[in-house]
Amino acid sequence: MTYETVNPASGARLKSFADISEAALEAAVAAAQRAYQTDWRDRPIAERARILSKAAALLRERADEYAGYVTLEMGKLSGAAKTEVELSAAILDYYASHAEEFSRPKTFSGF
Repeated sequence: MTYETVNPASGARLKSFADISEAALEAAVAAAQRAYQTDWRDRPIAERARILSKAAALLRERADEYAGYVTLEMGKLSGAAKTEVELSAAILDYYASHAEEFSRPKTFSGF
């Protein structure tokens, strides 16, 4: 089965994606799990927060490009697409700025 990205306004096919076998999918998931286990989880929280902040900055820097993708794929108006890109950047910034707080062990006080 081939997956396609279609321009909702014109119906034109923008890109086709070949089907992935179950073995290839499992290999990709295993690679992501290895990357987490051998790299990401061992990074200090402050470094992870910097990476999230950098991703937010890149989204904002390339907002027109990413908004264009949203418009092509979902048919959103340009202004709404730019708002969606900004919202995504704001979410990344939120988690970056609260990373230390969110990583602290939670205590349960009971009832």
